[in-house]
Amino acid sequence: MKHFEMCDAPICADREAYENNPNWQKTVSWHPGEAVCGMKPYAKWQKRQTKINRWLLAGKLKYPELFFTVETLLRKKLLYRGIKGDNPDAEIG
Repeated sequence: MKHFEMCDAPICADREAYENNPNWQKTVSWHPGEAVCGMKPYAKWQKRQTKINRWLLAGKLKYPELFFTVETLLRKKLLYRGIKGDNPDAEIG
C-alpha cells in the first residue's frame, strides 16, 4: 500500500499522491489543526505545520482561521505566532 493511500493529512509528502496535479504545492490547502503527514524525513513545510499546530493548541496562533499551502509555508522566511496564511475566502491556484 502506498503511503498517500493511508495518510490522513490534507497535504501528503508522498509525491505519488499528486501525479495528476503538478501544481499541488500551490493548490492543496492545509488548515491549522489538521493532520500533518508523518512521512520521513520531514520536509521543511512539515516541520512548519507541526510548529503551527503546537501554537494553535497552546492558543498562541494569532490567525487560526487562515490556511496554508506548501508554497505559502516555504515562502515565509521566518515562522512566528502572527504568521498569516491565505484567506479562505480567496481562490487558490
